[in-house]
Amino acid sequence: MTKKLQKEEVEKICKAKGLQLIFYKNASVKVKIRCLKCDQSDERWWSTIKNGKGCNWCTGSKIDLQKAFLEKNL
Repeated sequence: MTKKLQKEEVEKICKAKGLQLIFYKNASVKVKIRCLKCDQSDERWWSTIKNGKGCNWCTGSKIDLQKAFLEKNL
């Protein structure tokens, strides 16, 4: 049986990756995080964070469509 991760351990790993932990229940529920660099909130699977993936907003995997539209049309 796998040892359950404690919230403190998850917070420590998130912080090391530039993320603030907002909510963590267990590995089968998405983790709610906030990026310390861009201040965007997101939900990610724990395994994604643990395996090194950072903020989707900073990497360009997610975009704010309204902001992108305004920047292109001004």
